[in-house]
Amino acid sequence: MPPKKNNPDASPSDGAALIEQFTSRFDMDPSDQALLEKAAFTLDLINELDADIRDNGAVDSDGKVRGTVQEARFQRGLLLKMLAELQRLSGVSDTNLGSRGSYSIRSVG
Repeated sequence: MPPKKNNPDASPSDGAALIEQFTSRFDMDPSDQALLEKAAFTLDLINELDADIRDNGAVDSDGKVRGTVQEARFQRGLLLKMLAELQRLSGVSDTNLGSRGSYSIRSVG
């Protein structure tokens, strides 16, 4: 993993914001919470990879695409799959039922 760099396009807490977005609205079971935490980690990793690409370029001195570009693409695919699974499980798509029923929505107050 590349060293942590400052990414001007993303807050250092994008992963934490993703977790907050779900946990503030839903009561999640432990397995779904674990999936959410992996998605948050992946989002932060993508931000770090993007910062490395921005700082060092997408192509190396030999004219080949750098490994960080390939890894960022791969991680984006994983993140999309995890977010789709979380959306399906939460039931926030066309119906209100996810594959495990629906998350109970937290009450206000």
